[in-house]
Amino acid sequence: MKASDTWRLIEKEELEMRRMKEEGAIKNARKEEKKNAKMEVARKMKEKGMADEVIKELTGVSISVIKKLC
Repeated sequence: MKASDTWRLIEKEELEMRRMKEEGAIKNARKEEKKNAKMEVARKMKEKGMADEVIKELTGVSISVIKKLC
């Protein structure tokens, strides 16, 4: 069966699916890193006493999340 063209197509599609899943995992990891970086900046700004509205404007983090920091 492995010698058949059908098997080769299925194997190729499986490899492509794995590659796509790995790329998706990498993209998700990058998004999570960006989110964590924004949260860390917002946390530091909050510790310095900056206004919640200014933190939101500069980081894009929502007011409700900012209020929960620290």
